[in-house]
Amino acid sequence: MLSALGTGPVALDTAVFVYFLEEHHDYPEMVEPLFRALDRGEVAAVTSPLTPWEVSVVPLGMATWSRRPAKNSC
Repeated sequence: MLSALGTGPVALDTAVFVYFLEEHHDYPEMVEPLFRALDRGEVAAVTSPLTPWEVSVVPLGMATWSRRPAKNSC
């Protein structure tokens, strides 16, 4: 896969970081070599400035939300 990336920087979507950080069972053979190559400086990458925020948010389906009614300020 790394050979298919070409010479320029690779644009990484948030999903790539999520798969790597959560050790997603379907994608380790794709994301682990990529992050190893990034760590060694063999590949350059760019991502959105929003990516750190997006990966820090718990997915809606995993969150436990409190459904208490709002307090009346009157």
